[in-house]
This record gives sequence, C-alpha cells and structure tokens, in this order.
Amino acid sequence: MLQGMLRGLLSLLLILAGLALTFVSIPSVWVDRDLLDTEQHTAAVAPLIEEPTVRDQVADAIATPISQRLGLGSLLDRALREATVRAVETDAFARAWTDAVRLSHQHAVEGLRDEGTGVNFAEDGVVVDRAALVEALRPRLAEAGLPFADRIPPGEGSIVLARGPEVARAATVARLADEWATPIAVAAGLLLLLGVVVARRRGLALVVAGLGVLAVAGVWWWGISSDANGVLSVVDDQPASTTVLLWDALSDPLHDLVRSVALGGGVMAAAGVVLAVVGGVRGQRTADR
Repeated sequence: MLQGMLRGLLSLLLILAGLALTFVSIPSVWVDRDLLDTEQHTAAVAPLIEEPTVRDQVADAIATPISQRLGLGSLLDRALREATVRAVETDAFARAWTDAVRLSHQHAVEGLRDEGTGVNFAEDGVVVDRAALVEALRPRLAEAGLPFADRIPPGEGSIVLARGPEVARAATVARLADEWATPIAVAAGLLLLLGVVVARRRGLALVVAGLGVLAVAGVWWWGISSDANGVLSVVDDQPASTTVLLWDALSDPLHDLVRSVALGGGVMAAAGVVLAVVGGVRGQRTADR
C-alpha cells in the first residue's frame, strides 16, 4: 500500500515537473526555431513591406534624414517624399527590403551571441538597416528627375519597427533559449514519460499528463491572443498598427506551435482513456477467473 502511494506521488511530481518544463519550452522553442533563425524571420517580416502602414513608415524613415542632411526646402522635401513613396512601392525596393531584413537579422543574432559587431538587440529592438535601402532608393530618385539625387548621403542608422518593454531581459531570455531550447523540450518529454511509466495506473497518469499539456497550451493560447502587441511596445513616433502587424507576423509560428502542443496533449489524454479502459477490462477478466 505504502509503495503504491509513493509511486503515485513520484508519478505526480514527475508529471508536474514535465508540465512546468513544457510551459517554459513553448516560448523557448519558438524563439530558437523561428525568431533566431534568419530565414524564418525574413520570411515573416519581409512581406510587411506590402502593408501601406509599413510602407509609409519606411518611406518617412528614409526621406526625413536625407531632407535634413541636404537642408531641402519645403518644395524639394515634398518632391523627395513623393518620389520615395513611389519607389518603396516597387518590386526592386521590395527585393532590397528583403535583403536588408535578412542582413539586419544576421547582425542582430551576431550581437546576441557576441560573435561580431552586430545590432545590439537589447537596445535597438527589431530594426532594419537603412544603408541598403538608401542605395536601392538612389537610382529611383535619379529616374524621378530630382536634382539632388547625386548628393544623397549614404544611409546611416536603422529603421525601428518595434521595441520590447524590457528589452534587456528579453535579450537575456533569447540567449538562454538559443542554448537551452532543445534540452528543455527533451527534458519535458522525458519527465512526462517517466511520470507515466512510474505510475501504477498508467492509463490514469497518461490522462492527467495529457490534460495538463492541454492546460499549458490553453494558457499560452490565451496569453498570446489577449495582447495585440505581445511582447512588443509602440515606439514613440511609430504607428501602433505597425507593431500589431509585426507581432502578428512573428507570432504566427507561436500559434502553430501551441496548436501542435495542444494536439499532442489531446492525443495523450485519449490514449490514456483507452489504456485505462483496456486495463480495466483485463482486470475484470482476471478477477472473474
């Protein structure tokens, strides 16, 4: 009797530990697999240039420093902004934007891993380098007949898409996820498995573990759906809709991951019910004999 109680307690503790690690592993895997992967990040963020709000922000972020550096008057400033808006809408600029997003992310990850002189993610947030975009813009402005096109200075600085409310801590979390995401996910699965194996009533333990995984997925689903901006905040001079669009693009894989975890939990719970029923039938047959 005592041995059975101890096995039940150990099983419960193992399952609870596995659920705790499952809760932590969901954002860790998302950060490691999607946010820190340059191609995944580029695939999510690059299409945002098709959004009018993002185009307007990018055009303003490019044109304003040029106008200030050249000391343009109101008429030339208006001509510059109109030509920049038209250029940003072209396919050629979209390709340059994609390359800039990819390169900026590579630099951000390098900075995060202390591998180079990349973007300081903790201070700069989600940014796109202006240099390549200004170079892509220069021939378009020349074609538009702007008399100062050959005097446009090299692009400096970055276009800020969003910053997090506590970016220093977010960068620390990203570093940890980069190193520990896979071990945490594996440990979560092993603890849940051990919790089921140790239990005397394995079917019931599997049901508990499956429902627990479903609950964890439900908490994360509620959390990421209840805040339009997620972990991002609106930059002072930036439209709120830009941050919402960026969060939607970056969080799509997180939604998919949470759905997959929930599906796994449901399968576990269903398998536990089947195992419990089969075990009960076998036990009844043994008793009848």
